[in-house]
Amino acid sequence: MLSFYDLSDQQIASLKDRPEADYSYCDTEWFKKLFVRPAGSSGYSIRLKLPAIHCAACVWLLEKLPEMLPGVSGARINYLRKELFVTADVSLLVAKLCAFVADLGYAPDFAAATQSGAVKDGYRQRLMRKLAVAAFGFGNAMLFSLPEYFSARVEVEFNRLFLGLNILIACTVLVYSAGDFFRNAFIALRHRRVVLDVPIAVGITAMFVRSLVDVLAGTSSGYFDTFTGLIFFLLIGRYVQTKSFAWLNFERDNLLFLPLAVRVRRDDQEILVSAKDLKRGQVLRMLNAEVVPVKSRVLSEEGAIDYAFITGESLPVNIRRGDAIQPGGKIIGSAVLMEVTEEVDQARLNRIWEGNAVADAVVLPQSGFAEKILPWFTGTVIATAFAALFFWLPTDSGRAWNAFSAVLVITCPCALAMAKPFSFFTTQSVLAHGGLFLKNAAIVEKFFPIRSIVFDKTGTLTNPGAFDVEFRPATGSPESSVVATLAAIANESSHPLSRAISGLSVAQIAIVTHFQELPGKGISAVCNGTCYLLGSAAWLNENGIVVDAAVGDAASTVHASCEGKYLGHFLIRNKVREGLESTLTRLGLKYHLALISGDSEREKERFADIFHQTEDMYFNASPAKKADIIGNLRKARGGVMMIGDGLNDAAALSAADLGVAITENHSNFSPASDAILSAEALQNLDRLIAQARQARWTAVAAYAVSFAYNAFGVSIAVAGNLTPLFCAVLMPISSITVIALAFSAARTGAWLRRVN
Repeated sequence: MLSFYDLSDQQIASLKDRPEADYSYCDTEWFKKLFVRPAGSSGYSIRLKLPAIHCAACVWLLEKLPEMLPGVSGARINYLRKELFVTADVSLLVAKLCAFVADLGYAPDFAAATQSGAVKDGYRQRLMRKLAVAAFGFGNAMLFSLPEYFSARVEVEFNRLFLGLNILIACTVLVYSAGDFFRNAFIALRHRRVVLDVPIAVGITAMFVRSLVDVLAGTSSGYFDTFTGLIFFLLIGRYVQTKSFAWLNFERDNLLFLPLAVRVRRDDQEILVSAKDLKRGQVLRMLNAEVVPVKSRVLSEEGAIDYAFITGESLPVNIRRGDAIQPGGKIIGSAVLMEVTEEVDQARLNRIWEGNAVADAVVLPQSGFAEKILPWFTGTVIATAFAALFFWLPTDSGRAWNAFSAVLVITCPCALAMAKPFSFFTTQSVLAHGGLFLKNAAIVEKFFPIRSIVFDKTGTLTNPGAFDVEFRPATGSPESSVVATLAAIANESSHPLSRAISGLSVAQIAIVTHFQELPGKGISAVCNGTCYLLGSAAWLNENGIVVDAAVGDAASTVHASCEGKYLGHFLIRNKVREGLESTLTRLGLKYHLALISGDSEREKERFADIFHQTEDMYFNASPAKKADIIGNLRKARGGVMMIGDGLNDAAALSAADLGVAITENHSNFSPASDAILSAEALQNLDRLIAQARQARWTAVAAYAVSFAYNAFGVSIAVAGNLTPLFCAVLMPISSITVIALAFSAARTGAWLRRVN
């Protein structure tokens, strides 16, 4: 309990150090149209997605919002969805409200809601309406069936009235609620295919016709309550399946990565404009850490931009007037003016994202066991039903029709069709708890043929923002006071390399004055009356200081001088993730491992030691070359899993049999991939893969249970001793058994492997 509120290594230790976000775009008309709704005569309401909510204390704090911010009249938390619903007076600006919530440590996330996620799922809404009608029909049909059970005490006229109402309700449920089953079955049969809805439609028809025949013949009042209940439970299963597949949102809309709004210069003023509404020729002012949303041309004299998400390289790139800027780059340091040369284009972003796909990609075979067996299953069931009918018809017509309808109802293939989906879905859920988030449950099948695992280097095996820093003096041993002074100077800069150097000293031993930073070159400062320079070799050479550029194999170097004397240089390279070597050792026992990087070979020796090999290590690889390497590896060794991050890895992720994007925050935007791997879960990758592969045997066991149940049920049903009512009650037992088996197998496997 004492460590409950400990901050993670990736989190900013103090809110004062958190970059201040600009929420002024929240007061624009386009934003209000998307998110703000009127509430009362002089108020509004807004729903804020807050991914940082994680405990009861968060709920308590945020629901105290009316007491902390004047103008807020109500605040309510939906913990499961991590949403805050706020009502406020119109006098309180929306931007001020959002900024206040962000200052508390809960930055609102508007990205997903501005895209297709904001549009209601029409299919799910229709399904809910059909489910509501089926529930209404089920409840009332049971109520109207009571006179049949107590016919000795109810007048005949009431029996007829209730029977007529039952028929009317059943017809409504059949046409409206069960219509999709018949529609899908008809479309499949028209294309000479048999899908799950075909045998379901046959079973529904059999029960309805049997009930109608009994009513017309006067033998009984039918089984309309059972009929409506059957459709109700079938729709519940379909809704649960729809919800499960929509659990994670992997929309292929690359505009989610772009900022919501940017500053546009207009008549010596700046206005906020939605990124999607930018036009060619407009002048943007992009601030530090903002992402460029469109293809642009630099108007400022100089600046710096970080293309880490596009190229994988963590070092900023210097830009000058006239340079072309690609969307996805992040401004580093001072603000940059740029002119829009092309409008936001989803197709262009997708082309950049997807890269050059491998032309001769081998498509993985789909098992589709249930789909393949459904035609045989349906034919066998119908043949068995007619065989039982014709067998009993000459001697006992009542038993004959009982056997016929019982076989059709009790052999509903729901359990057979649920065997693989529920085995895969429970596996998907367990993997999500372990930090591996699959695009959908069907992705589990892609783990089965994997023979090789390919890793990207930068941002995948290395920890973004964490560096190994070493100071190498020009002569002798480094003096701690010199290193501390240089670290204090670097602490005045926001440049990534300066931040890495500043971490060498936590105590500021000197007061830094006359600080000056030249973007793309370096920094100069005075400490205790002494002038220091920190920067590139070229910049120090410009200042008359002789620097040897060949200084080692680190990812980056920063040179230092004092009063014109060269002191030495810092070697800076990304720090590898915790537990990486042991993880790769365990994976290497079962899979062939490879490394692909867009960086140069200067760290090849370092990673050769970690991988315990020198083969299949590729450097200087462009996005297209990465995809080619993946394709060649697939042909040579079989199924390939690619683990990477960044825009340049998208082509490789698509070319692999299974593409996994690693990220520090699984709610962030990620490339077009099959799955997202949380960075801290990388050290458990071997266990997660084993858990996914277990789903195959769970599905096989579920199929066996389903077949055993159907064989047992049919053997009793053909005897004609089962009524449709009993069959309808018995039918869900096999489905419940399959669900229980899939759930228990997944949870037990996760417990044994310590996945959770």
